[in-house]
Amino acid sequence: RALQAAPGREPRPPRGPAMKTRGGLRHAIALLLAACSSSLAFSPQTVMLPAGARRALVLPVGGAFHSPMMEPARAELAAAIEATEFHTPLCPVVQNSVAKAVSDPAEIKQNLIDQLTAPVKWTQSVQQMIASGVTYYVECGPGKTLQGLVKKIDRSTNASGVSFE
Repeated sequence: RALQAAPGREPRPPRGPAMKTRGGLRHAIALLLAACSSSLAFSPQTVMLPAGARRALVLPVGGAFHSPMMEPARAELAAAIEATEFHTPLCPVVQNSVAKAVSDPAEIKQNLIDQLTAPVKWTQSVQQMIASGVTYYVECGPGKTLQGLVKKIDRSTNASGVSFE
């Protein structure tokens, strides 16, 4: 609720059934960060929990991905994607910015560009895959976060992981 009062705030929909995250404008985040650095007593918990949040934490992420704050990087990403040759995939690709199966290479490219600043439609993407008959999910990379999120959406799904470290 602390960020709800920020003028021009751009709310983001939930990313998954257990994750209700919100994005916002640069100045709202700057105000929050300034408060963090100016007071040893400040933490997300001291502001957000009294404001009505059930849980508040700072996420250790590498950037403001999937938010309007990534707009400055859009042109460079678009140029790299446009310079890359895409072929029609053997099976449709469910892209999390549109939560639908896509096979057209041009549409896949555009969705990848849009994904940089668009909210993640994780729950809708998994629901789309379930509706399409997907029964097994493989998470590529370290950890089991996405496997857990898939299970929260549908406990009957099978999920495993593979890492190439």
